[in-house]
Amino acid sequence: MKKTIALILAALLLLSCSALADSMFPLETPVTLTIALKQSPNVSDYVDNYYTKWLEEHTGVDIELVLFPSQDAETKLALMINSGDELPDILTFGINANTAYEWGTEGVIIPLNDLFAEYGEAFYAYCAALGLDGDADMLGKIVSLDGNVYATPKYMPTYNNATAPSRMWINQTWLDALNLEAPKTWDELVEVLTAFRDKDPNGNGVADEIPIIGSDALRFLQNLFIYSPVNNDYLPLNETDGKLDVYYDKDAYRDFLIAVKGLVDENLLSPLTFTTDNTQLKAMFQSEVSQIGIIGYQHAPAWYAGTKDAYEAFEIPEGPNGVRYLSINKIGVDPLCAITADCEYPEIAFSFIMYDCECDGIASIIARYGEENVDWRRFDPEKDTDLVTAIPGFNPFLVELQMQWGTMSNKLWQNQCFFVTYDPCTWIAALDPTAETQPANYYFGQNYVLNAKYGPDASELTNANSFLYTEEEVDKWTDARTALSSYVKESKSRFLLGQIDPADDAQWKAYLDELATLGYKDIIEVDNNAMQRKLDMMK
Repeated sequence: MKKTIALILAALLLLSCSALADSMFPLETPVTLTIALKQSPNVSDYVDNYYTKWLEEHTGVDIELVLFPSQDAETKLALMINSGDELPDILTFGINANTAYEWGTEGVIIPLNDLFAEYGEAFYAYCAALGLDGDADMLGKIVSLDGNVYATPKYMPTYNNATAPSRMWINQTWLDALNLEAPKTWDELVEVLTAFRDKDPNGNGVADEIPIIGSDALRFLQNLFIYSPVNNDYLPLNETDGKLDVYYDKDAYRDFLIAVKGLVDENLLSPLTFTTDNTQLKAMFQSEVSQIGIIGYQHAPAWYAGTKDAYEAFEIPEGPNGVRYLSINKIGVDPLCAITADCEYPEIAFSFIMYDCECDGIASIIARYGEENVDWRRFDPEKDTDLVTAIPGFNPFLVELQMQWGTMSNKLWQNQCFFVTYDPCTWIAALDPTAETQPANYYFGQNYVLNAKYGPDASELTNANSFLYTEEEVDKWTDARTALSSYVKESKSRFLLGQIDPADDAQWKAYLDELATLGYKDIIEVDNNAMQRKLDMMK
């Protein structure tokens, strides 16, 4: 891991010294490019926007954003394509292995093979500096069935943020009040939750404590019985002899349902977990009288100004049968942006998307953190000796001065960074080790250090977005896949809320029978074929 960090930092230096020499930017004569973008509610102005203006200044491109509503952007884009409407020059969303192949063969988007060959010098230098082969390690992983590359790749090997997005935080203030330690086993977890429920740790004399709640709580609890995947429903390949197999028909999953239903029945896991959105959860988290003992939520307590109690990361406890996992997000190379056939200047559009490879990686950092020396500054190892890195042994690249991500501003586009990029979130230094709150990634790092050892190797995980399906498979199984996914999700909630009893053999059998009726084993077989097809393409 340290070698990877060193390679990335070396890549930045190499790119700043070499790749810029052959850049076509800034353009002598400005050219307008239209860019399809999902609209974010946290952007106050896209035109009077620091990121927009920075890109325009450094590239000479006049940016015209075509904004799509975030809730149904893909649907609206598909309608435009099916209607034959003129499309923006660059698509920044809706691109996966299957849409790239479909739209490419239909002539909606253009193949990029020749553009990479003619204008990809900075891209290949970027890859080489990372110790990667641009063709084999990047483009080879997004090539379509016909041998064409219809999209630019995205490479974001973030170790403690995107890689491990599900996190748990325990109320250390409550533990101290009750003279308890963070639980290390399932039995200790139940004891701590029971104490949170019964012993008035918030000290208000009212039994109003919520022992555990949160959108990640179910994943955390399932991981004490059987692995809970992030990208799809498939278990790590090393546990399934290299073939795709699901968790939701296994006896260990049934054990999880039975045990966690018991937590709900005993008012240890709040049933609000199934209905509370993140806005409501945040309000509960910030209430004047502390309410929550353990919160399962991706974001760190540093993001919740006004939180009264101290919440800490803690090590995943051992399940009743000795099982404990950390859910890992399969981070690989994915298709990201495409250039449409309506684009008048495909060479410029391509180089614009590749610009991060030419500008010292700063474009992607600005896309995430905002204005240099205002919202962030570069880490200085000689001067910043009093700062604490997020993960011991990692070299921070920047120091976050004020957070722009997730806040209302006109500094970023928020939900879009369309460059071939790494994510620098891991390398953020804490501003002050004694401060009451630190940058969120400081806490992410703490959590990751404690639990990374329980995550499966990323090479054993799969990402269905990268599988290669035939058109017939897509047409035949898309609706069935949606119905199956909805049934599995709905059944989990019904089991845990006691609407059906996972301990009842007849009701469990009825659940398995319905899975069979929905064709889940056929879908597994289709996915196995699509996975193997992609592997064969990459050889």
